Amino acid sequence: MPKKIVISAFVFFMLSSVFVLYCQTQLRQGSEKISTGYANILSNSGEALRIFNKRIKVGFLSSLLKRKAGMDLSVEGQLSEKVDIIVERVKMILEMHPRNFNVQINVLPDAQSVRAAYRKKYYRDADFVAFYAPAEKAIYIAADEAKANILAHELAHAVIDQFFGVAAPTKIHEILAQYVDENFED
Repeated sequence: MPKKIVISAFVFFMLSSVFVLYCQTQLRQGSEKISTGYANILSNSGEALRIFNKRIKVGFLSSLLKRKAGMDLSVEGQLSEKVDIIVERVKMILEMHPRNFNVQINVLPDAQSVRAAYRKKYYRDADFVAFYAPAEKAIYIAADEAKANILAHELAHAVIDQFFGVAAPTKIHEILAQYVDENFED
C-alpha cells in the first residue's frame, strides 16, 4: 500500500509540474517586455508595442536616436532608445536627476483600457489616455493615443516622484509636468 501512495504522489507531482510550466509559458507568450536604461516597457500585445513605437515621434531628437540606435532597427531597439532619449530630455527640462531612476511603462491597447486600469486602482472614473501610479512607479499609457509629449508628461511625474523621494503636493506635480509638456520640443 505505501508503494502505491509514493507512486501516486510522484505522478501527481509530475503532472502538477507540467501544468505549472504550461501556465508560465502561456503567460510569457501573452506579454512583451522591453528593458531600457531607465524603464521596463510592458505590454500584453506586440501589436500595441508596434503602434506605440509608431506614435512616439522624437522629432528634433531623432538625430540622437539614429546615433544611439545604430544598427538595431527592431521595434524593441527603437522604442528602447526613444524612451531613454525622452527621459533624458525630461530630466534636463526639470533639472532633476534622481539616482537609479527606473519606471515601468505599461502600454495598453487603447484609452478605454487605461481608464479601466485607473478605475481598478483608484475606484473612480477618469478620462485619461495615460497616468502615473506613484505607489508602483508605473505609467499606464494607451498605445493608440500615445504621443511623445504625453509620455514626457507622465515621465515628469515619475522623475519628480523619485527625485524628492516623498510625495510632492498634487498641484506642484501637475504644474511641473505641464512645464515639461510645454517645453518638451524647445
